[in-house]
Amino acid sequence: MTTLGKLKSSVDAWLIRDDISVADEFPEILLLAEADIATDVRCLAQETTTTLTFTGQSAELPADYMEERFPFIDDNIRKIAYMTPKVLRENGPWQKGRVGAFYTLEGGGGTPPDDRVKMVIAGAASATDPLDIDVNYIKRFSGMTDDADTNWLLRNFFNVYLYSTLRAAAEFIQEDILEDRYAGKYEQAVGKLAKQENRKRFGGVPKQAYGSPRAIV
Repeated sequence: MTTLGKLKSSVDAWLIRDDISVADEFPEILLLAEADIATDVRCLAQETTTTLTFTGQSAELPADYMEERFPFIDDNIRKIAYMTPKVLRENGPWQKGRVGAFYTLEGGGGTPPDDRVKMVIAGAASATDPLDIDVNYIKRFSGMTDDADTNWLLRNFFNVYLYSTLRAAAEFIQEDILEDRYAGKYEQAVGKLAKQENRKRFGGVPKQAYGSPRAIV
C-alpha cells in the first residue's frame, strides 16, 4: 500500500538534496502540496452526502466541506433552489415562504472554528417541526501525519501527490527550474486524473441532453 512514508522516501530519492530534512521540513512542504491538491483535484472519491437538520434558518456544513454539488429534500415533492445571500433576504420567502424552498451558502459557521460554511434557508424550521436537507458535496481528502497514513488519492494516483510535493519542495529550496518542471508534471497528472474521472462518471456512451436550458447528463 502506498503510504506517507513511501511518499517521503520517493521525494528524497527524486530530489537527492542534503538541504531538505524529511523529519523537519517535509511537514511544511506537504501542507503546500495538499493545499494545491485541495484546489485542483475533483474526483468521485471525494463525493459524499450529509444530512443537515434545520431547527431554525441555518445549519453548519461539515468541516471537510470543499464544494457543493447539489442539495435535495428527500420527500419527492419539494425542490430547493439557490439564491445569493442578498437576494434571499430581500425576497418574500425569507420569512413567509415555504420552508426550504430557497437556500444560500455563507461563512462564519462554527464556534470555534469560525471558518465553517453554513447553509441558510428561506423560511424558518423549528425544534418542533425540523427540516432535513441532504447535501451532496466534495470533501477534502484526509490529511496525513504518520508514515503509515494513506488516502484514496495517494493510493490510486501517486503521481499527483509526488509531483505536487516535489513542486512544493523545489519552491522551498528556491530552485525555480525544478519548480517549473514539477509544476508542469503535476498539471499533466491532474489533467489525466480529470479525464479518467470523467470517463468513470459518464463512460463512453453517447450523452443525452435534458431540460431547459439543455444540460448534458
